[in-house]
Amino acid sequence: MKTGSLTSDQPALLVEAIWYLSALLLIVAVGLLNLYLPFVSDQIATMMGARTLSDGGTLYIDFWDNKMPGLYWFYWVAGELFGYTERGIHTLDLIWMTAFTVVLAWALRPYFIHPWLSAVAPLVREFLRKSGHPKVSCMCAQ
Repeated sequence: MKTGSLTSDQPALLVEAIWYLSALLLIVAVGLLNLYLPFVSDQIATMMGARTLSDGGTLYIDFWDNKMPGLYWFYWVAGELFGYTERGIHTLDLIWMTAFTVVLAWALRPYFIHPWLSAVAPLVREFLRKSGHPKVSCMCAQ
């Protein structure tokens, strides 16, 4: 075999790498478009709860809403790192979803006959999340 020539597995690996990279870039692009969008639904109330935590308050005493505390902690971390603004919260959301995309694609890889199909799973999840599908959008920090 000559150096520089392709083995039989290299074209398949190249296609797989292109799928993974494309999925990741598409999710990052959608996330970048969302950085400056205003809050929707009750995100502002969640941010107010996170600000209460930042000011030394206690959830469910100084601020009450019927959400689980992890959501407030997520917003608190985002607010402390990037500011208590839409852009700050959406920035941590983008970082989180980018990391989740990599982990999801990697974890699902052994379950597909064609491993590159695991790159499609994060795209489907992100599409359902952004479309407001109730089974998906309620599980994600928005």
